[in-house]
Amino acid sequence: MTGLREFLLSFGAPGLFAMALLDSALIPLPGGVDLVLMLLSAMHPARLPFYMLTASVGSAVGCLMLHFLAGRGGDLVLTRFDSRKRQQVHDALSRYEWWAIFLAALLPPPFPTKLFILTAGVLHMDRVKLFSSVWLGRMVRYLLVGFLAIRYGERAGILLRHYSWRILLALLLLLAAVSMWVWVRHRRRTASTNLP
Repeated sequence: MTGLREFLLSFGAPGLFAMALLDSALIPLPGGVDLVLMLLSAMHPARLPFYMLTASVGSAVGCLMLHFLAGRGGDLVLTRFDSRKRQQVHDALSRYEWWAIFLAALLPPPFPTKLFILTAGVLHMDRVKLFSSVWLGRMVRYLLVGFLAIRYGERAGILLRHYSWRILLALLLLLAAVSMWVWVRHRRRTASTNLP
């Protein structure tokens, strides 16, 4: 698998797309997409938006494939996972669907993203919702990873390894604050429009 990663890395953005697709479609690659995106972004900082887009679309397409297979396989595809975890993921998807997948796509390993995608397939989650939530979650994650690679070079990998949960938590808090601000503005605008 390491040889495959090195081979795909030599193709730049198309290789990154293929790697993201394979990694999301149940063929995990050592070091993962994050490492390759970091390497490419550090070598070509101006191409970060392109790498980020390529990797996130590849990942979303791979998740769609996994979603399709889970929809066909039903509950059997979930048997290798712990029953308590399965129930927790099922409950999260039943209540928060889009946001649950978005967060699963955003968070780093060892978060069980594939369990979320497989469960979404078993529950027959809408494909457009699945694609958009994975795509946006990965876009945010890869933007962060690429930015760290450009800013800190080789030390970015160490930072991600040791502080990834803290960085992503800070990012989630920022996203929540922005969402709350947009919601409050929308409510005020709606209330002022409804006044006689």
